[in-house]
Amino acid sequence: MKAQTSIEASLMITFMVFVLVVFMGVFAVKNKDTQTEREQGAFLIIKNILEKEIELAEQVSPGYRRNFSLPVYAGNLIYNVTLINSSELRKINPTARDVKAEIIILANESSKYISSVLLVSANVTGEICVGPDIQNLIEKTIEEVKISCITKPVITG
Repeated sequence: MKAQTSIEASLMITFMVFVLVVFMGVFAVKNKDTQTEREQGAFLIIKNILEKEIELAEQVSPGYRRNFSLPVYAGNLIYNVTLINSSELRKINPTARDVKAEIIILANESSKYISSVLLVSANVTGEICVGPDIQNLIEKTIEEVKISCITKPVITG
């Protein structure tokens, strides 16, 4: 009788451990999916910020200047932004028509690789920076919309 009870108890414990492991596995997968969605949402926000700033600069008259900054992290990922202007893309494919500039947002950490590409007008040039003490200056001239990096002034007090 004692042997049967101990066998039943060990089977019950084994079953409960199995259920716990399955539950934790399902929870981990769901948590990973949620984290990926959050990071992709953060990339979309960054892409929208860039798109709106460039659209605004293109619509106003020459002489327009504005500072803007980008979030330091996309979700929990460190990312960078690269602007490839149309003249660089023409070097790759000289026969292409209507070549646009590309903005590439990229996070590449250990096991995660997330990217997003934004196509903008060919007259957008410069460099886009990300960092805690860095802002971007967007300027409209007669011929182009130029983006450059500037550091925030440090206030001492």
